[in-house]
Amino acid sequence: MKAVLLAGGFGTRLEKGARLYSHPDYKSKVQEWVIGKSKGLIPIRGKVIVNYQLEQLLNCGINKQDIYVHSNEVHKKQYLSWADTNGIPRENVFSNGVRSNSEKLEQVKDMILAIQNVGTSSPLLMLACDTLVYNENNKVHCFKKMIQDYHQDQKSRVVVYKKDHNLSKHGIVQTDREGNVIGFEEKPENPKSNLVNASIYLYHPAKLQEILDEKVELSKIKNPLQVIWPNFKIEIADKRVDIGCIEDVLISNNIPFS
Repeated sequence: MKAVLLAGGFGTRLEKGARLYSHPDYKSKVQEWVIGKSKGLIPIRGKVIVNYQLEQLLNCGINKQDIYVHSNEVHKKQYLSWADTNGIPRENVFSNGVRSNSEKLEQVKDMILAIQNVGTSSPLLMLACDTLVYNENNKVHCFKKMIQDYHQDQKSRVVVYKKDHNLSKHGIVQTDREGNVIGFEEKPENPKSNLVNASIYLYHPAKLQEILDEKVELSKIKNPLQVIWPNFKIEIADKRVDIGCIEDVLISNNIPFS
């Protein structure tokens, strides 16, 4: 099994928030953490996000030589340095070629490029670099059982969590009683469930090939699950931390807003 960390974005909204943050005791530290950095390299309680994710991957049996990073041209050097520090092969860090936020790719196009670089011969665990999921004990969620279940039934997985508000801002997963996905909607006006996509996927090789075969059509939508949801099951996490704005960084590090 292989894994790829998706880190193609620029975090411009987050960086803007950091420049405006003015608390005298924390301003310099927060700006040091955020400005010019990929979101995956922002620290949460003393450890950058991708280090938590690396631990998740190693703990479920994925080898370092099978871990990849899909970045942009600006942040690639940061991830090469991270790879050197953590024993990830440098050739496993690749770029989407984008040099500015104005040229950034949509999520689906980054996912397609990542799959093209990693290949379709093995199952692939794909994680957004700015996302952590936790269990009910407030520990980072372990993927070991999800992978074991995948090997038993050979069904792809999507990690979800339950939410009771602002559902129309998220991808919403619909399931039957056995946890089989029966539908997916991206930011629906009238959500049909409270199961939110956590942007973590375990793809069967056949699904990876399906994405590549349908890449032209999939590139026109927000998330491939809108089309390829059949033969997916859900993995439920208790909660998700998604670093999208400066408030997320402050809350996650227990730092005052002002």
